[in-house]
Amino acid sequence: MNLLLSPFFLSFIASCSTLVGYLLTFLGSDHPKKVIGAVLSFSAGVMISISLFDLIPEGFSYFRMFQGKWFFLLLFFLIGFFLSFFLSRFFSSTPSLYRIGILSMIGLMIHNIPEGIITYLTSSSNIRLGFSLSLAIACHNIPEGFSIAIPIFYATGSRRRSFFYTSLAGFAELFGAIFASLFLTNLSPLFFSYVLIFTAGIMLSISFLELLPEALNSLPFFSFFFYFLIGFLFIIFIL
Repeated sequence: MNLLLSPFFLSFIASCSTLVGYLLTFLGSDHPKKVIGAVLSFSAGVMISISLFDLIPEGFSYFRMFQGKWFFLLLFFLIGFFLSFFLSRFFSSTPSLYRIGILSMIGLMIHNIPEGIITYLTSSSNIRLGFSLSLAIACHNIPEGFSIAIPIFYATGSRRRSFFYTSLAGFAELFGAIFASLFLTNLSPLFFSYVLIFTAGIMLSISFLELLPEALNSLPFFSFFFYFLIGFLFIIFIL
């Protein structure tokens, strides 16, 4: 198989796209508070849209294959939501922007692992479909990178640290592809269902408890809503 169309390479490209968000740290601004507010508003729209229109529907579609109890999906959602909440309290002594960057990194790492698995599995069976899927994932990974790189950079003033944390989240996708290649025969659709719903809980918690309050503190409501709506609709368009 051509290297450029191999499942690993497609997963690698999707992983690297997260780092595009890091490049925003090189765009100087005389109004950092407005930049932060715009990025956080956009990121909240992205995360909420991904959760509502991608993670939760996908999680339910996998779960329908089983005659299990819907209670378990709700349980995993709540575990994800409150795990993020307690992590937020754990980092409560750190600056709010740094906390947002770290929590976003954790949530997106967990989100990117099943994405890497799905990209690898799809590309292994249908390389054309895998290419389209990896392109769509790469597009929505770019704004995900914003939500990590910008808060970390403005909280610490360190591009190196911003790059490191953004890379961790991005290359979780490649880890997912490696995991799929090693344990391909042991993966169950139920695994995807629980992981996707769990991740939706984390991302909605981060959005409502961290991103939205911080964004509203940084921007007038109209500006906040404008950037939020762009992020929200961007993901719907990509999906």
